[in-house]
Amino acid sequence: SIYAYVKCPFTYLLKNVLKMRPYKDKVELGADDFGTLVHEALEMYARIQIDRGDDQLTDEREIAELLQERIIPAIRSRYADAPVNIELQLQSIEGRLRLFAEVQARWAKSGWRIRMAEREIPESLKIPGLNFAIHGYIDRVDENICNGADRLWSIIDYKTWDDKKLTGRVVTSGRQTGKGAEHRDFARLMGYAAVKNAKGEETAQRILSVQLPIYGLCLAAMEPKAPVAAIEYHYLVLGESREETGFQKLK
Repeated sequence: SIYAYVKCPFTYLLKNVLKMRPYKDKVELGADDFGTLVHEALEMYARIQIDRGDDQLTDEREIAELLQERIIPAIRSRYADAPVNIELQLQSIEGRLRLFAEVQARWAKSGWRIRMAEREIPESLKIPGLNFAIHGYIDRVDENICNGADRLWSIIDYKTWDDKKLTGRVVTSGRQTGKGAEHRDFARLMGYAAVKNAKGEETAQRILSVQLPIYGLCLAAMEPKAPVAAIEYHYLVLGESREETGFQKLK
């Protein structure tokens, strides 16, 4: 929603405030409907895994079986006797979820465990350094159990576009100056992360979408065990092919 507002406030008003939608017969799923179904399938999977604690699935075959036996039927039940176009889109969703089983298995084997799914950020939350309210939902929050007491956290945002579009959301710009925790938190909020160029000079990378860094400050305010410095940001991209599917770290 933050990205949508920055992109076009008027469109944001029509869609998110006035809840207006284009009028057309439902002969196929719109981009929003398609993405919503994928989100709901991934949320169902995440909640099942959260209930398992640290003993979450790490085997690709077992993950695929869970998706096929419990989650895909629940999604399909909403579109009984669907027209051909929607049936093809449902098959596309099934294909993406099969690819998800592969990347999720590798992710879980590297120590990541799902801790939160669709975690609400209440407007009443007090966030250090911000003088405005935030309300939203974090798709998923994972914790890595391999680092002892110094555990990493990851805020994960689901995307159904191909991974090539990710590079279009990141540009390199300017030098980062200043030191200390306050500067680092502000840099993260504004979407800046320190990087070094080929000459070894420290520069700054500006992220066009500030949603995930803002969510990082919110998570740190809600979860004392997840300080901003220990939070990473990932897109979980479910593309149409194996090459376009995976966890993409936001640097």
